[in-house]
Amino acid sequence: MPRTRRELVDGVCYHVINRGNSRNEVFKSSDDYEKFIDLLNLSLENVNLSLYSFCLMPNHIHILLRANKAADMVDNTL
Repeated sequence: MPRTRRELVDGVCYHVINRGNSRNEVFKSSDDYEKFIDLLNLSLENVNLSLYSFCLMPNHIHILLRANKAADMVDNTL
């Protein structure tokens, strides 16, 4: 069951986690990790977020980031 959407606040640090479905692996090879890091870097060039730390594990990721404006954390493309 998904969590309830949380209120976003300007200038606050957020711990973002994403897990594979049924805790399945999302990274199956070293290339998968490298591609994810490339996409993360590309995303940071296009969005006003500060990345402090991240940890990639075979079945999930942790990202610590801060947005000057909370609206920058919302994906408006959906």
